[in-house]
Amino acid sequence: MKLAPVALITFACILVFTSCKKGNNNKSSTGLPKTFTEDVTSAGLGHLVETVNLQYDGNGRITSLVSTTTPGTKSVYQYNSNNTFTMDLYESNQLTIHEIFWIGGNSFVDSTFQYDNTNDTSTEKYTYNSGNQLIQLRAFDFSTTSGSTLYSTDNYSYDNNGNLSTDVGDFTTNNYDYFPNLSNSLNVGEIYFVKTKNLVNTMTQISGGVTSTITHAYTFDGSNRLTVDSAVASDGGIDIKRYSY
Repeated sequence: MKLAPVALITFACILVFTSCKKGNNNKSSTGLPKTFTEDVTSAGLGHLVETVNLQYDGNGRITSLVSTTTPGTKSVYQYNSNNTFTMDLYESNQLTIHEIFWIGGNSFVDSTFQYDNTNDTSTEKYTYNSGNQLIQLRAFDFSTTSGSTLYSTDNYSYDNNGNLSTDVGDFTTNNYDYFPNLSNSLNVGEIYFVKTKNLVNTMTQISGGVTSTITHAYTFDGSNRLTVDSAVASDGGIDIKRYSY
């Protein structure tokens, strides 16, 4: 398993299972990280470090992630009155990805539409159960001539504590195990995505007949805020995420 370096769009994606539940408005700014740093060491990538500054609106929603490592790289979020919000990713100060998110009646993301500067266009559809747990994510290629073409499906299942236990994709299966005594208190301002209740202990991935594992360890500050998430992969890769408040 290769541990990829942080990129702003990747950072946004991984927050699907680590962000706030509905109704978490007017959050105190002291509980929101101001900077995020990812430090990756792997055989394929060497040693890479990326740091971003995070900003929020008055409702505790993420409004921007600006790289201090790569000038001109940032993600900007805008929230609209019609139950949508947008994300624009800039690289070298040039817009490379624009994505619009639709919020469903359960106050979670229902679907998305994205296009990039290479004329690729894609959409996503999120499906939830009656308990507002995300149970399926379908991704489609899109064109004006042929419409939507399904290219990937992920199906999710949960343990008795409501934590994501299995993510079954078309080619890869991820299994998750959690620390029962460590609540997931990380708040990065993405209030329209579901979150796990506890912090991950291990993630086991099965892909192409190969099984690999990532094991996590955590550090907290005096206010019980998550400051370090250290992940060590069975192939020797190390991924350290640091948050400052």
